[in-house]
Amino acid sequence: MGTHTSYNECRMCGGTSFLIEDTHYDSTEKHCLNEKCGYYFVDSGTIPDESVMINGSGFRTPDEFKEFLDEMEWKKCEKCGVVDHDYNEGSPDCENCETEEEDENRHDLVK
Repeated sequence: MGTHTSYNECRMCGGTSFLIEDTHYDSTEKHCLNEKCGYYFVDSGTIPDESVMINGSGFRTPDEFKEFLDEMEWKKCEKCGVVDHDYNEGSPDCENCETEEEDENRHDLVK
């Protein structure tokens, strides 16, 4: 019981989608993390109406997609394009790309 999050496949573009399920309110949210798709599906279940910000499905515009990322405190990696929350503050790249760059720099120093 409670809120669970995971990732699944976007039914519109096949990209990665963020899934939020809350068993207490019987609610489901799916948010495509591909900015070119931007598909979302929200079924607020039994959440009180005054707390519901969005219900239904549709597609976000690029600006709405950026707002969504800001609300979730996520970023899109400037190198690989992956949307995630694992970023070092002030860095435009995800931790994976930063680690790869550090490894490449270390490799260059050893040559």
